[in-house]
Amino acid sequence: MSEIEDIPFGRWTLRPLSQAVSRQTRWLVPGLIPLRFLTLVAGVGGLGKSTWLLGLAAEGSVAAEPWETIYVSFEDTADEVLRPRLEAAGGDPERVHELVLTDADSLESFSLPRDVDELQALVRSCSARLVVIDPIVAAVDAKLDAYKDQHVRQVLAQLWRISREEDCAITMVGHLNRVPSTDAYLRIANSMAFWNGSRSVVLITGDGEDEQNGSRLVAQRKANLARLAPVQRHRLEEIVLPDTVDPETGQAIVTSRMTFVEIADDVASADILGPAKPTKTETAETLLEALLADEEWHESSSVKQLLTAAGYSDRTTQRAAKDVGVEDDRRGFPSVTWWRLPVAPAPVAPRTRSEFGATVGTAQISGSEDVASPVAPTRTVAPTVAENGATVTCSRHERQTTVTSIAAGGIYLACGCRVDA
Repeated sequence: MSEIEDIPFGRWTLRPLSQAVSRQTRWLVPGLIPLRFLTLVAGVGGLGKSTWLLGLAAEGSVAAEPWETIYVSFEDTADEVLRPRLEAAGGDPERVHELVLTDADSLESFSLPRDVDELQALVRSCSARLVVIDPIVAAVDAKLDAYKDQHVRQVLAQLWRISREEDCAITMVGHLNRVPSTDAYLRIANSMAFWNGSRSVVLITGDGEDEQNGSRLVAQRKANLARLAPVQRHRLEEIVLPDTVDPETGQAIVTSRMTFVEIADDVASADILGPAKPTKTETAETLLEALLADEEWHESSSVKQLLTAAGYSDRTTQRAAKDVGVEDDRRGFPSVTWWRLPVAPAPVAPRTRSEFGATVGTAQISGSEDVASPVAPTRTVAPTVAENGATVTCSRHERQTTVTSIAAGGIYLACGCRVDA
């Protein structure tokens, strides 16, 4: 027997996919929060992540088939924040639960993966459909490094197991870092495993100039199980709870809620963190197109010098020239390279005969006698007399141009035409 055959089966075995049951992805919140998977909700602090999630818990608590929520909060209290916001959203506080220690005097806090089994037991005890951990990084055991993928994966694997076994959705709240990028993947704080391990990533951001007026955008930036959901516009607003007063002061309780306004058709999800900045090559392309906008031939060395002065390397310039389709032509001896942008072919009127014997000033495009070519050729009939710098009229472009060089193969014009010698 081979060495592999001698290895006894232990903790692992194989299961053919024929034993798996194919099923459609089910959603707790359509298109945004799937059941049996992990979801990450991220954003800058103070823009309404918790308020939005409590709004979802409120909707679920009073739905036609209501469901339970477990909210694990490390930053907000139930008395001042969680319950008031839930009630402001019209929720039933009997169906939304906070995680508390049985020993009220204990200074311990919820920690993963240490408390994962107790969390699963609590989820099962109330058949919770939504579990929120806010923020997820606070729940990671202090012995683990929240910036290391392998450490974070230990926690995420256990949470995913709970979501599958208990048929619930586990939503983690995260924050954005200060990386100067509009790429959501790069903006997620701590380990990239939080992004990679989530099947859906939703960002809560301000809505441009309307942010100060409470306008918020809810945008899905990662969707492994469906198409990206359209961007939603919400309104974060202050509200006074009706028929509820502070038990100590007797004053009305002021809190906040987030309400749906509309589908934000005017906002692309990719621009949720600001429009993407053009790359170095893209800005070089813009400058190159401006320099060659006249469709005339220019010595490439002069063009390159201008781009070098603007801070672009020769490699970037060459890449930009390729991307915009710059045409090149080598002339003279020693040869000099000339550049121009592609010139759209000018329409050629039908003619009944060819015209011969023209000089540079009256040169006509040669071709067959009865059929006009759909693409204008670059050769014109030989001139009788010409010299460098002479001003001539090109019949192809129907405008004046100059003679740039004279060689054995022909006379080159600034407009790009070559006159046969």
